[in-house]
Amino acid sequence: MASPEEQLEQHFQSLSATGQPYGLLFDCDGTLIDTMPGYYRDFESTLAELKMPPLPPARFYSFGGMAMVDIFNLLISEAGSPPGITAQVMEATKRKHHELMIAAGKATPYVRERSVRRQVETH
Repeated sequence: MASPEEQLEQHFQSLSATGQPYGLLFDCDGTLIDTMPGYYRDFESTLAELKMPPLPPARFYSFGGMAMVDIFNLLISEAGSPPGITAQVMEATKRKHHELMIAAGKATPYVRERSVRRQVETH
C-alpha cells in the first residue's frame, strides 16, 4: 500500500493529467505577478475610447491603493466632467478592454512565458 505522501502525489498527478487545477493561489497585491502593465493598457484604451486625456504611466502608478471608482471620478472631474461619462461607464469600458486583452492572449509576460494557467477576476 502507498504511503500518504505517495497517495497525495498520485492524486496531484492525476489532477494534472486531466488539466484540472489542484490549487488556488491568491495574489491580491501584485507580489507574485505584476499585472499593473496590463491594467495600464486597459486604462489607455478606456481613456482613448471615451476621448479623455491620456494618463502618463507615473500618474497611473501613483493611484496604487485607491478605489477604482475614486480614480474614475478624479479623472472625470479633471477632464471637465464630459457629458455621458460616469464612473460606471468608465468601469464597463475598462472591463471590456481587460476582457479583450485576455481573449487576445495579451496576458502579462510572466504568465505567457511560463504557460501559467490562471483565472483572473478583478474588481
